[in-house]
Amino acid sequence: MHEVTLCAPGGLDTVVQAEGLQLRLERLFGFACAATPEEPEIRGLFALKTSAGDGDASEPLLRGLSEGQATMAATFEAGALMLETVWTLDTANLVLSRCDRITNSGVAPVTLNRCQARFPLAPGGLELYAQRGHWGRESQGGWVDLPAAELVLEGFQGRSAIPAPPYLFFRRPGGGPGVALHVLPRGNWTIRVARRGGYYDGKPCMVIEAGLADGALALVLAPGATLELPELLLQGIPGGEPHLGAAPLHTHAWRRWFAKAKPSFPVQYNTWFDRYDNLDVDHLRAELAAAKEVGCEVFTVDAGWFGYAAGSWDGRVGDWRETADRSFKGKMRDFAGEVRAAGLRFGLWMEAERVVPTAPIAKSHPEWLAPAGHKAFRVAIEEPAAYAYLKGEMSRVVETYDLAWMKIDSNFPLGLDECRGELTDYYTAWFRLLGELRAKFPGCVFEACASGGLRMDLELTRQHEGIFLSDNVTPNDMIRMIQGSALRVPPARMTLWTVIKSLPDRGLVAARIHGFDDPIPVDMDFATLVCMPGIFVLSGDLESLPLADRTALAARVAWYKRWREFIVAAATDLLTPPAPMEDHTGWAALQLRRADDSRSLVFAYRLDDRFAVRWIPLRNLDPRTRYALAGNGVSPAEATGAELMDRGLRVELPARFRATVVEVVPVS
Repeated sequence: MHEVTLCAPGGLDTVVQAEGLQLRLERLFGFACAATPEEPEIRGLFALKTSAGDGDASEPLLRGLSEGQATMAATFEAGALMLETVWTLDTANLVLSRCDRITNSGVAPVTLNRCQARFPLAPGGLELYAQRGHWGRESQGGWVDLPAAELVLEGFQGRSAIPAPPYLFFRRPGGGPGVALHVLPRGNWTIRVARRGGYYDGKPCMVIEAGLADGALALVLAPGATLELPELLLQGIPGGEPHLGAAPLHTHAWRRWFAKAKPSFPVQYNTWFDRYDNLDVDHLRAELAAAKEVGCEVFTVDAGWFGYAAGSWDGRVGDWRETADRSFKGKMRDFAGEVRAAGLRFGLWMEAERVVPTAPIAKSHPEWLAPAGHKAFRVAIEEPAAYAYLKGEMSRVVETYDLAWMKIDSNFPLGLDECRGELTDYYTAWFRLLGELRAKFPGCVFEACASGGLRMDLELTRQHEGIFLSDNVTPNDMIRMIQGSALRVPPARMTLWTVIKSLPDRGLVAARIHGFDDPIPVDMDFATLVCMPGIFVLSGDLESLPLADRTALAARVAWYKRWREFIVAAATDLLTPPAPMEDHTGWAALQLRRADDSRSLVFAYRLDDRFAVRWIPLRNLDPRTRYALAGNGVSPAEATGAELMDRGLRVELPARFRATVVEVVPVS
């Protein structure tokens, strides 16, 4: 027998043993794991089902062990399959990466019906926290009961965040340390929690399985072929509360994936929430002038500029020719020139994956398409010719209009995978295409609009440069969705949209859900500071704002520009835990900090709370350092790190639904 130990502070070690014919998990961040190798539905690190049978692992091997990383492999008797697993521990942030790959080393094809990571925990029960969501109501979390059968969380038809995002938090009953599990989807995904075993002693184990979805999986693995399974991240959270895992996850993600990304993002104006696809050029010129006045640096035209068919924008997707009889009437390049002459750069919206039946490509090359949802097709980029076509179209659009920003949407379910691979091949191709485009056009920002927020996950985030939070742009709701989404994705990588206009009889208003049919009065600082912990975007009718509001907005934009390089690399501490979207009571607060910077930013929001003063304890400051505190409503002007962490930061906001941002800077 040999043993692999990944050591973590506080006794939160992870231990894997190779004993007999099995790789067995002994401990997971200090959690005792199952010790019943005689029960097949519990034993081992993998849940495997193939056309050759389930199989047992033989000859488990420790292939390599270095500080914080172990590579283990096992062959399976059924079908001559080799499964390799690499476990890497980020000790500082208590984030364990598990990457699995399965290879057919035999001479005959093998059909995979199930191949998931397994974590069999010892008897004792679990408390579970998960998220649910639908359009306009994403990332809503809460404690859930384990059903009598099993709890299943899943994404389907390519939408990773509905009906649930790929995330689960668990701890033992009564509190104590917890663990957060994240799936980084490359296709449809599943997390399953079940009570299993206990046939001999009546004490069932808690078994968690996660990874590639298995509901319709029948993926044929040819001889010599290898399948990369979705990466899993597991976080040890000593404090035992889900929101305490946010900042360590963000720090881990930054170091692994974003440290060499763009150092900041331009402030963008997007046309969508003004008049949607009604692109009146004279009105756009007025919005361009207003956007320039308040400090925007990119002007992005959203849906409505393309297609020859009659009807609204969603009946023309897939035809990426500029429309000749609407909008710019074939002269959008001229308008893009006006944008650049005004000192801004130009951006466009494109829903590259979707094709409607009337699009020219659907008639000329139907073999390049696959059925999808919403009476549409998706480009079958698993096939080389279709891949080349889509890459060519996206490249042509970037080059033709000299884009500085492309907002890539996905308003439709991708449909069933006719090859029974749960969209694994499709997503592998899609991510490769995005990587090639980003390398080809380094000056262009590629944003994932991602079906509103229905396709929001950490894997998709790292394949783009920013990811849209939600089509729900109501500031009160956004606070709650930012809190919930921050458990899985750094707000620093989210595009957060301030959508405002001014009405003659109501003054400054914000959109409600997705538009201005029922607008809500809003304070300028509240509307903008909700969105400044991330990639700041403006939309709505800026031209309608009176001079005083434009001046106030310009001042906020100027402040954001001074801090944006700090913000884009920041981890976000949730100083107040997430709450349901309908709960507009109390206060909410976020602290942005960086490992390489001793400063912090604290965003504080007074919601519908009767108290004008709130003491907000901060985190991870140097107790002996004195910090200068600058921001509206904050006192005193200086305090030590110990005082700010113990007693807290005193913030006073005299009215409901007001906000402030506090700069916390060491005194030199």
